This record gives sequence, structure tokens and C-alpha cells, in this order.
Amino acid sequence: MQLHPDVFAGWYGKGVAHSGLNRHEEAIESFERARALVPNDADTAFLLGVELIHLDRVDEALELFRDAERLGHPRAAEIIVHIFAQNLEVDSSSNSG
Repeated sequence: MQLHPDVFAGWYGKGVAHSGLNRHEEAIESFERARALVPNDADTAFLLGVELIHLDRVDEALELFRDAERLGHPRAAEIIVHIFAQNLEVDSSSNSG
């Protein structure tokens, strides 16, 4: 797919398409390009975080979810709480053995 390198919607759309095909690395690359063009887009930060979660890059994802929350994404806070809850479960199960 040929894209004009400065068109946010093209990179965002390409990221969504790759995500739908479970091509997470390519989705990340596309969302990163979109985010470089429009750094204050809450949806891009959120979706980039989701893709990073698929690759177990939790710390990077958490940072993006925090950005998304700050930018007003409606589900970002819920995901942040979920990540912390998961980490607490892992910590408590590893300490109990």
C-alpha cells in the first residue's frame, strides 16, 4: 500500500487493518507513524497500547494508556486498572510459593 508519508488517516487506517489481521508488529509501526503526525490523538495512543500488550510489552503499553487517559480516551482508565490488577495477581501468586 502506497501512502503519502504525512497523512495521519492513512497510517491510522493501516494500523487498524494490520491489527485486525493480528499483524501486531506492523500495526505498531503504523500507529507509531500516525502518532508522530498527530501526537495528541487519544485513539492512536490507546490502540498502540493494545498492540504492545499483544507482544507483552506491558510497561510501554501502560505509558501509552496513561497518555490516552490524559487525552480523554473513555476506556484507558479501565485498562490501566486491569493491568495493575493482573500484575497484583502475578505478584501474589509468585510470592505464595
